[in-house]
Amino acid sequence: MKTLQNLIGGIWEDSRGDALLDVVNPATEDVIARAPAGSPEDVDRAVAAAVRAQPAWAALPVAERVARISAWADAVAEHAEELAELECREMGKPVGIGRTFIGGAVAALKASAAQALSYDFEETINHPDGSATRILRHPLGATAAITPWNFPVPMILGVLGPLLAAGNTIVVKPSERSPLSAVRLFELLSLPPGVVNLVLGDARAGAPLAEHPQIQLVHFTGSVETGRKVGAGAGKLLHRALLELGGKDPVVIDAGVDPSVTAAAVAFGAFIRGCCLSV
Repeated sequence: MKTLQNLIGGIWEDSRGDALLDVVNPATEDVIARAPAGSPEDVDRAVAAAVRAQPAWAALPVAERVARISAWADAVAEHAEELAELECREMGKPVGIGRTFIGGAVAALKASAAQALSYDFEETINHPDGSATRILRHPLGATAAITPWNFPVPMILGVLGPLLAAGNTIVVKPSERSPLSAVRLFELLSLPPGVVNLVLGDARAGAPLAEHPQIQLVHFTGSVETGRKVGAGAGKLLHRALLELGGKDPVVIDAGVDPSVTAAAVAFGAFIRGCCLSV
């Protein structure tokens, strides 16, 4: 039985914690892998690697950062079928749907990174009296992403694009229910060591990551209950937290809309289940 490893500073290594979690195929209920439950030491090591790597990554020209991110996106696109099959095995998503969303996420990764090429990291504002204000926008530093089980690969790619292009480094903790696709995703990495780090586990990794004093921003997608804890952990340090939490979307149907089109869209939203598009 394969035991998954963390990626820290460009090196795949075993967790410093002893506890393991079963990764279960929901269709067959077979255990298909085992993953570490995580530990504060794993988090400390990953954050330290991200902190070390950040100055050199931020010092690269924006165009070079974007080119490296785009090269990784191309590698992900080449392995989209494999990644979709891994998602299917670990969390039950039909391969066709997984393939579609991964393709969209690759395009979004490249597009969000490319936006950095036209972003004003340095800006001068001239005033009527002849004076000027110069604005310098710097990366935050080491950041974190705690991602959900329902869209394992797309959620990671969606978070990483803007953060990496802006010169930040990151520690990713995927859901303990769907770590296989995350591991494969980071095996395809072509970025400098420590720029992206992977720590596997449940709350034993997530809690110390959200509350880590060297993490300047934490991005979390998941339940309201856990989101409150993540937000509180970041808030104690006055660090930024981006929280995308659970909820349902209302539907307002205008009288002039074609009911056949509307009915199909509402039915799709109502029954797609574990998705931010659900009604």
